[in-house]
Amino acid sequence: MTRYVCNAPPEIRHRLTAGRDAYRRMKRLGWSEWMKIADSLLAAREETERLAGVETHFRAGAAYSTIHQAVVKELGLDHLHRSDVSKLIEVYTNCEIIEQWARSLGPGEWERISTHHPSGIWREWKAAEKAKIIGKEPERRNVTADLDWELEGLRRDVAERDRRIAISRTPSPAFRGLPTP
Repeated sequence: MTRYVCNAPPEIRHRLTAGRDAYRRMKRLGWSEWMKIADSLLAAREETERLAGVETHFRAGAAYSTIHQAVVKELGLDHLHRSDVSKLIEVYTNCEIIEQWARSLGPGEWERISTHHPSGIWREWKAAEKAKIIGKEPERRNVTADLDWELEGLRRDVAERDRRIAISRTPSPAFRGLPTP
């Protein structure tokens, strides 16, 4: 198997390995680690374009796909879902705007949001942008109320199940030797 990362130019190799190393350190990635992984994925695209001899932003064909899969696998990033990779790269390309948005939410919000998965950050940011265009505040779900409502429903289900079990365990009048109506 060809080792593509080892043969990459030093400036690309540094970006490739920084993302791989950040991913290996992962328990719960923070913002800076996700951004390193995104930069590594972009570097992988650039290196693949160079190796496959394709023009920039023309990523198609068997040669490109084969080399790109090998580079990403060599980095250990091959199990990231392609939709997550896409959103991660979108977040990376808009990271300054997203950071400004998150800091404008209030004290402590950036620290809370920066520990989220990039797909979640992307979703929240896009909802805020859409709401800004429409001219209303984005709808924030009250997770506690949702969970309380769900818990109450589950309690009703359990009570109904317990009632049915109690009825099914009660012997019928005929079984107890009583006359049936």
